[in-house]
Amino acid sequence: MYAMVAKVVIPATVSVRTSVPAALSPKRFSSRFIVTLLDFGSSCVFSKSIVYFFCRFVVTFVIETEFFMKIIHNPRIFDSFAEKYDIFSIFPVSMKPHMNLKMYDKNEFIFLQGYLLDGFYFHLEGNIKILHMLDDGDEVILRFSGGPRIYGGAEFFLGYPVSASLKTEETSYCFYLPFHKCRDTLRRDPDFLFYLGKNYAEVMHVSNHNWSINQLSPHKSRVASYILTLDSQEEILKDLKDIPLFLGIGYRHFLRILSSFVEEGILEKTEQGYRAADFSRLKKLAKDRYLI
Repeated sequence: MYAMVAKVVIPATVSVRTSVPAALSPKRFSSRFIVTLLDFGSSCVFSKSIVYFFCRFVVTFVIETEFFMKIIHNPRIFDSFAEKYDIFSIFPVSMKPHMNLKMYDKNEFIFLQGYLLDGFYFHLEGNIKILHMLDDGDEVILRFSGGPRIYGGAEFFLGYPVSASLKTEETSYCFYLPFHKCRDTLRRDPDFLFYLGKNYAEVMHVSNHNWSINQLSPHKSRVASYILTLDSQEEILKDLKDIPLFLGIGYRHFLRILSSFVEEGILEKTEQGYRAADFSRLKKLAKDRYLI
């Protein structure tokens, strides 16, 4: 379903306003760094409360002000995305003056678990991953997504903090619409409510399906299911670090499974990663395919 996603080429002359100089933008702003920063603040003996609240302030400032995010102010680019994804069949045209087109670099957070959202994020294109972090810092990847998809519905209606983080895997684009500009209009708009309901129905369908595989399938079956989901005759499993987080398998155990698949002739090791060598045996191992 994500094959429909295509790139809108942005000319070099586009006016982009950035919150900080590009040289200061980090290549990776990890959720583990945030946990480490807060843990440092909470464990300090001297002026513990002062240090903790300072650390908390830094994290809040970076996340809630989207310190590294860029806003694209070129109206032609805005209209190109809006037309391509038929945005104003979902949102009323009256919302256009209140919307921003935002661009995020690779490994940036669009929003972070535990914080209050103040608007809708309509993810247009660019691969992202949805992460949930436990109190001890362990992460699980709930889903990979390429868009288009809307985020913020539960927070719009319930006012709860975000239950998961959204992190980019490549340059990504979102429309942003603040709640205080649209709340009265959208909660009564039938086209928007229909789209939001359809969006969450699809999310529930995918989540329930994938959760069942992870709960009921042994580890080898999960790995086989994931490989079949990729449905590729070319090289697969090039970037291994995120896959076990999605499958609910320890990283070392995941590598042992891959090694056993190679020994059994199911996979072939390549310079870049792994390639499926025996699809029939993969299908026998897999109980079902993941929905990505």
